[in-house]
Amino acid sequence: MAVLKPLLLALLLVTAACGGLDLAVPEPGELSPTAINLQDTQQMELLGSPEPANIVWQRSVAGFTVLGQTAAPDPTELAIMETALSHLPDALPNRVRYIVRAVDATALVSGNPFAAAQGPDIYVFETSFSRKLSPAFSLRRALIHEIVHVEQFAELDPYHVTNLLTGSESQVLLTKSLIVRDSTEETGWSEAGGVWTLRGSASNEYGATGPTEDMAEAVAKVFGGEADQLPAGHLKAVESWLGTSVSRLARGAPWVPQDAEEVELQSDLHDQETVARLAGANQYDAISFSLSPTSPDIAVLADLVTSGLRRNGLTGSLNRADDPAIARYAGEFLGPDGTTIWTEIRDFRDAPGFTGGPDVPVLIYIIIWR
Repeated sequence: MAVLKPLLLALLLVTAACGGLDLAVPEPGELSPTAINLQDTQQMELLGSPEPANIVWQRSVAGFTVLGQTAAPDPTELAIMETALSHLPDALPNRVRYIVRAVDATALVSGNPFAAAQGPDIYVFETSFSRKLSPAFSLRRALIHEIVHVEQFAELDPYHVTNLLTGSESQVLLTKSLIVRDSTEETGWSEAGGVWTLRGSASNEYGATGPTEDMAEAVAKVFGGEADQLPAGHLKAVESWLGTSVSRLARGAPWVPQDAEEVELQSDLHDQETVARLAGANQYDAISFSLSPTSPDIAVLADLVTSGLRRNGLTGSLNRADDPAIARYAGEFLGPDGTTIWTEIRDFRDAPGFTGGPDVPVLIYIIIWR
């Protein structure tokens, strides 16, 4: 029987810091604003983002320049990166300078991060490729989060840039990004006396750490099919920034119910024979969610999941499987870009063939990348 454990995805930002913040914009004439230029190497160095050091190799992956500090590129990591990068949403702005496969995460941040942004660059680590069953999907989500931070950096208040370049301020603060400032009007964040507070709910626990992370998490959740878990203000902020509806932004994504919690399975828990036939030589990822023990009957759940997937632009259906061990629905859904999502609901509340498992339904998506 597969064991479920809560998923902890640590996404840390190098250049964001809270404390001692002042969002007041100087009056015109006090100083001249400076436009940020991500291609200006000297300006980037002055803003704390010099060219990455200790680079051993370089590759072009899905149109991105990937630099490596490791002894040699790992073919498996490059394949995962290729899948993740080639399936980034078209609606997401992208001004990333480099993606760096770093050797030592602690040289940038403390702890054990999944990925980190520093100015216009995104750093990935060994942990970035550690998800056994969903390496590409997890990396894609992390990259979306970090790309938002790159965009926050690229949209720094020009007066803040001037102050940094002239030495009037010493720390890049993404809370002084124009797009962060705009998002706080919808999400309920406010700053007083150097302390940020949130009126209402954040995108998730990590988003509650500050407005820059809250914005990045909200965008990543929308593109990951988790829009139903976001407050209305966060949805409006994402739509305002990207200039289109959440329903369009979520096209092709799996649908995640409001009460779902992502879990990391210790072994495959799906119809492996069918998935192998559908996938052929294509890479696939498995993501799973535990649902509430008070969820409706599995037949009702199947209708809800089908409806959610169709709202996200997928076509297909779920059918009851003839499985005496557990109540199960399964079916194939096709996304607008050709990606296949094999979908299963396994209800462990009605599982005579299992013992010691979770007493909840589990929703499983197998994303077969095309």
